[in-house]
Amino acid sequence: RLYQRRQQYSLIVRQMINVKERYNGDVVVPLPEIDGEHDGEQPPTPNMVGGAIDGTAMRAASTMPTIACPWLKETKSSRENAEIRRRMLYSGWYEDQIEVPLYRAYRHLVGYGTNAFVVLPDDKRKRARVEIRDPLTAYPELRSPDDVRMPMNCGFIFGRSREWIRANYPEQSRVY
Repeated sequence: RLYQRRQQYSLIVRQMINVKERYNGDVVVPLPEIDGEHDGEQPPTPNMVGGAIDGTAMRAASTMPTIACPWLKETKSSRENAEIRRRMLYSGWYEDQIEVPLYRAYRHLVGYGTNAFVVLPDDKRKRARVEIRDPLTAYPELRSPDDVRMPMNCGFIFGRSREWIRANYPEQSRVY
């Protein structure tokens, strides 16, 4: 299934890589030579892409999202419990320093037109944590471009060392 998704998204991923190369200044832009121009100056064009992405992402990240926890009943204790849940979620964001990954997610959204969040259990702290994943390695279920619903599942590709694979998947150690 993931192979099929990679094939389907190959054009989109190639466009994302093109944006990434422009953002990183890896694209060579030929400029005509002008008399009196200094050889050591950086051309402004590649810097404009990075500035546009960073500026928009910083503006979006300047306001934190609001967490709303509805109360379950029309009672005072239910309202207080909802407020406690809301504060606990904010405290988790504070501990995770969510501003930094959010800024990265907004950069992905502005540059690539998409981003990928994953909510995972944190066994150490006994709560949920939010991770930002690279959209270049995220493959959500195949859908129509007009379908804006959240995906039901998503595959991620990331590298692991042979030692990690052997330690976590000993039955596959013969393959590696």
